[in-house]
Order: sequence, then C-alpha cells, then structure tokens
Amino acid sequence: MRDFDTIYDELRANQLNYVPSPDSDNIQSHSSPKMLVDFVARIVKRLQPRTILDPVCGHGMLLAGAGALSDAEILHGVEINKEVAEFASVFLGARSNVVCGDAFNQGSELLEEYDLIIADPPLGMKLRGEQIEACGLNSRSFDFSEGLIIRSASRLSEHGKMMAVVGPLFFYSSKSKKVHNAIQDAGCRISAAIHIPAGTRQNTSIASYLLLVESGNQEDIFVGQLSEDPTHQQYLVNNLMRRKPKGNPSLGRICPLSDFLGYEAFVAQENLSRLARKCEWEKYSAEAVFPQHEPMRREESNGELSVDTESLFLKLVGRGRASTQLDDLRPSKEVIHLKVDLEIADPNFLVYWFNESRVGRLSLDALQGGATIPRIRTTELLRSKIYLPPLREQRIVVEAAAYLRKIRAEADELESALFSGTESTEDLRERILYINQEDRYEDWIETLPFPLASILWRHHASKRSDQYRYEILLHFFEAAAAFLATIHLSAFMSNDEIWEENGRSLEEKLSVQNLSLDRATFGAWKLIVEKLSSVCSSIIKKSEKSPEHESLLQRIYGTPDHRVMEMLSDSDILRILQQANKIRNDWHGHRGAISDNDAKDVHGQLVDLVQQLRGIFGRNWQRYELIQPGDGRYQQGVHRITCERLMGTKTPFEEQIYESAQPLESESLYLFDSVNRSGIQLRPFIAVMPSPENQTVACFIFNRVEKDSTRWVSYHFEHESEIKHASRGVDDALAMLKRFKGEAEA
Repeated sequence: MRDFDTIYDELRANQLNYVPSPDSDNIQSHSSPKMLVDFVARIVKRLQPRTILDPVCGHGMLLAGAGALSDAEILHGVEINKEVAEFASVFLGARSNVVCGDAFNQGSELLEEYDLIIADPPLGMKLRGEQIEACGLNSRSFDFSEGLIIRSASRLSEHGKMMAVVGPLFFYSSKSKKVHNAIQDAGCRISAAIHIPAGTRQNTSIASYLLLVESGNQEDIFVGQLSEDPTHQQYLVNNLMRRKPKGNPSLGRICPLSDFLGYEAFVAQENLSRLARKCEWEKYSAEAVFPQHEPMRREESNGELSVDTESLFLKLVGRGRASTQLDDLRPSKEVIHLKVDLEIADPNFLVYWFNESRVGRLSLDALQGGATIPRIRTTELLRSKIYLPPLREQRIVVEAAAYLRKIRAEADELESALFSGTESTEDLRERILYINQEDRYEDWIETLPFPLASILWRHHASKRSDQYRYEILLHFFEAAAAFLATIHLSAFMSNDEIWEENGRSLEEKLSVQNLSLDRATFGAWKLIVEKLSSVCSSIIKKSEKSPEHESLLQRIYGTPDHRVMEMLSDSDILRILQQANKIRNDWHGHRGAISDNDAKDVHGQLVDLVQQLRGIFGRNWQRYELIQPGDGRYQQGVHRITCERLMGTKTPFEEQIYESAQPLESESLYLFDSVNRSGIQLRPFIAVMPSPENQTVACFIFNRVEKDSTRWVSYHFEHESEIKHASRGVDDALAMLKRFKGEAEA
C-alpha cells in the first residue's frame, strides 16, 4: 500500500498537468483539499468498507485516499467529463472502475448498493430537470449537493454510510428543513456535520460541511471542525466514531439538528454560555424580553406598532446593530422593530448590550448564518435566550454611560473654547481640571501589556526634568510602534496566502524609504503599522458582510473580538505615531541645547498624544492579554496551561491557568482571548526575560542585526538598556521579509 501523502502529491501534480491550461483553473476549483481527503481517509480506515462509490469522483482525490487506507475490494467512481474520467481510471489503477456518466443515473457498470459513498461535489450548482426526477423530488429549490445526497441514499447497503460535502446554507436557509426532511424520507439521518473552515479550498473562501449520513431515524448530530493538524484530526475521528465529544468544540459536541445554525454560531453560543456563567446574569427568553415585534419595510416609515419609549430597532443583516431611533438604521425588511418589556429591560441598556457588550455580541453571533452575508432570522432571535443584569443595574449602566457622554461633550466644548479666544484661559483651565476630579491614569496603565505599561510607569513615577521625561515618552511611542507592528507582522506571517499578497508590497515600501528591519528604527516600525493596519481595516470592513473575511481575521489575529480588531486597525494610531515620530526627529538628542520652556512644551505635546492613545486603547487589552505559557497538559481535547500574565507594571507576574483550543509554545509570547480560548503567537521582536547581568525581568525590543547576534534595547530598565541576544525566531521572520527583496533583485 503506497504512502497516502505520496499518492496525494502525485495525483495533484498529474491532475494539473493533464488538462490543457484553459481549463486548469476550473480543475483547481473542484480539487478536494488535502485536509478533507486526509480526514475522510482516516474515517474509511476505521470503517473498512468492502465497496466504495464516489458519484462525482473528478480526478479521484477522495477515492485515492480511501483506497490508500482501506482494504476495499471495489472502488467505483462516476465522472461526467470523459477525459477526466479516463485520467482517474488510469491513475487509480485496476482496483478501481471509473464510469463516464451522470451521478444521478444508475449505470449498468455500478453496483445496486455500496457500503460507503463519498462525495465532494461542486457547491452552489442547480439540479437539472432529469436529475430532479431521478431524485423523486417535486421541487427545484434543492441544489446539486443536496439532490446528490438524497439520490445516493437509495444506494447505501443496510449498514452503509455516506460522507458528502455541502455548502454553508445547508443548515441556514428557508429550505433547510425541507432538505433535512427529504433525507429522512429516504430512510436516512444526518449523524455528523464537520465544519470545513472558510479559505480551505482553492479559489473560494466559502466555508462548507462534511456530512456523515446513515440509515435510521434522526437523532442529535455530532458537530466538529476540521484542522490540518494530524493530532487534531485523530482526536476528532476518535470522538466522532465513539460519539463521545471531549475537549474544545472543534473536537466535537452533540447538538440537536434543529438547533444547529452553523459551526461559528454554535461556538459563539458555547462561549456565550461560559461568559454568562461568569457574569451570573439572569437568563430570559427573547420572547419575554420582546413581547411584540414587526419587520420594518422600506416603503413604510411607520408600521402597525407605535414608536415609543418601549421601542428598540435591530438590524438583522451584516454585523447586527441596535438603536432606539429608527433613523439611525436604514429602514428595510432587514430591520426589526422590537417592543421591550420595561419590567425586564431598559431599551437604552439593550442598545449598549447589543452593540458593545461581549455578551450581547456573542448573543448575535450565536444566531447568525449565511453563505456570504451573515443574517439573523427573526424566528431564531425570538427563540434565543438573553442574559441580562437586574433592571436596577441596567439603569446604573445607562446613567453612568450618560455621565461619560456628558464628560466627553464638556471636554470637546472646552477644547473648542480654548482656541476660540472668547473666554478667559485661566477660567477654562480651572474648569478643565475639575471635569473629573478622580484621576484614574494609574489604573489604566495597569490594563496595558507590560512592554507598554512599564515605560509609562517609569515616566509617571519620575519627578525629573521635562526633557528627561519627554525622552521617556519618545521611547514609549517607539515601543508602541514596535509592539503594534509585531502584532500585525505575526498575524500576516501566520497565513502564507495573505503574507504572499502583502509581504512583497511591504518590502517594496520599506526599500523605497531606505528602511529595513535589519536596523529597526521608529520609522520602519511605523511604516509596518501603516501598511498592515490599513489592510487589516479593509478586511474588517469586508467582514461586516462576509463570514469568510471574519473567519480570516479570527484565524490570523486569534480573536473574533470586534473591539480588539477595531483598536488594532484604528487610523488615529498611525496619526499619533506620525506626530510622535516628527517630535522625535525635531527634538531627540538636543541635550543641553533645549530651553526649559521648549522642553515643557514638547513634554506637553507628548502627554497629550498619550491621552489620545488612551482614548483608543481604553481597556481593550484586557480582552487580548499578553501571556507567556509555561507548563501545561492536554486533557479531554483542551490545553490547560499555566501562563504568566504579562499585564501592567508589577513583577513577578501573576500566574493563571488558561484553557486553549490550540497548543501554546512554552516561553513564547501570545496575545490571548480567554473567552474564545484562542490567541496569536507573536514573532519574537519583543522579549520579556531576565536581563543577562542583573537577572531582573525586563522587556527588550529588537533593534538591529549585528555580525554575530542581534542587538536589543529596553526603554524602562536603565541598568541594562542594551543587550545582545541571539534569536532564531527573529532570523526566520526577517528571512520571510527578505525573500521578496531577493526575488526582486533576481
């Protein structure tokens, strides 16, 4: 029996060389991804069927995998394209028989029934009239993959099973129930749905599902998600075959078919339940919170329900958004008017709850489905559960939020008055000092990652000259640029396709400005933030209407949290870094030549920039914590890892046990979303470690490549502000960037 990986690689190479180039793109679009072929082969190995049919075999990807890991006596395939069928027949060998024909017709060369049917059909194709008749259907609403499952059900042996790929709307469309019933009418049930993540297939970013279908009455289904990791695949297969889910959701859960709207929604629901337990909020049925509702039509400015203090409007398409004012949302059938039970909830609180709170956002995510633009069905919304604090606490939140808006409005008003010349500057200064008498700046510093917090605390604690203190803040902004650039580089370098697309243009921009990470200046870090945060912002905008782009963001940044992503891509960060860099170029190194008044002015400008950055960061880093993993164990599909929480200014760092859906590399740095149990491993341009001489824990930032090592700087630890430290990870990251420069020179 030949090695499966060798078979797959050989098949791909021959497949792409077999058909003339005009059709090669079409061939690739119908290629089964290796991750899917490998997973199906693992299941076939466990089932050991005697006879296997692939009714849409194409070049034989799935049949090759099934044959490599099983002792099946018969491998049959059907392919409508004559040349492709001939190729598959030759490649798969004498053990197989590939028939040129229609998947829906029972050819004489095929068996009446099979122990296993496997199929990875093209998605989104419509059924032809004769195919509808072959299925015994009386509706044109079914697509090709759905019809194929119904037709193939009649070909299964008594204990036969079927594995077939379907599109994302299989579980979330107006016809889903009809399709599921048709499968049951054929004497079969859906026993499992394995999510194939968006971006897995070439030339398309649409997600899909691998269904496991077998004879019997419908029961709860097994739900999981495919991964390229072989260990993950083996755990998933074990859990699937035993129907005993263990570990994180990707390794399996049991769920009623009628409740399953899609994998992302399912995971959001589980995260919501876990977060709700932490909050200890009361659970209500949505029908109790919203006793009345009606859709808003484009042609109608008012519906049957009156608009009053009980009214709440919710957008159901894209990234759901709520408002108490209909004018804030575009009137359409995709906006629903909800009447709120004022004994349970405050409509003004629900606006914040839906739009800003983690619980509210997860509640909406748990209801969304769709192939391209996520949607929420009204029926699902009203069936859902809503977690809310007591009404008194809701009103306190609304009151506090109103107070914050008042402070912001007053601050904006005072800032405008300062430059108008119409009021006494002394009077304005006094009013500004007492907008909020309680200074919480120190508390905010403690919410920042250690590489940033440590420098700001050094500045805050210092009572030395303005010149000394502004030098510290210049270092802070350079460190902030390096930290943010490291995040974006780590995200983009984690995905070959997106790095290939953007790494080359980044290298070109650096070269044009004579910048390089071999000598990592403030300007180089700033340019990386400018380029990659702009791309990130573009993906975020697309993600509002595209689940595929939302999935991409989550994969590369390790979090689905929109507030975190909006923070990282905020264009004002770049403006702040540009201003700080200009101040640095104008004033840095002017020791002895700068007057006290100039130093005070420069220091004031930088303090103002810190406050602007504070407005962007807020406390969002608490949702995306910097951690350093230590010892851990893998138990029931979940990694439980003791990590140092590198947040705030205090050392030694607090230790916590984090649950992760992914293995975390010991001693590396991660930004981690504990709610989603996922994170991003940072490229080692930032290091938190004991200093070589004093053995004091400090943060060091990569500075430049030297002959035999790399040079690092610390902007908060004066005793060893420069060190040499070898890092293979830095060399690897630099090589990924230099590759494009080498290609250009070649």
